Amino acid sequence: MGRKRKIGFTKMKMLASRVEESDYYKFESVIKKSNQKSLQDVINLFVVEMISGSIQLSGSTFITGDK
Repeated sequence: MGRKRKIGFTKMKMLASRVEESDYYKFESVIKKSNQKSLQDVINLFVVEMISGSIQLSGSTFITGDK
């Protein structure tokens, strides 16, 4: 007998990354202290802003898309 798949789950919606454990916990605590948002909310906002061009990657840092 195999695993039963959840009905309706057809698209992958997970963003996976590898960061140092200490950096992850520092980042999570900064997010909670500064804007009371969850880590998922911040990642979603980051992805939307990156797609829209509001922020861009420049070398090893991020800059605003306004020129």
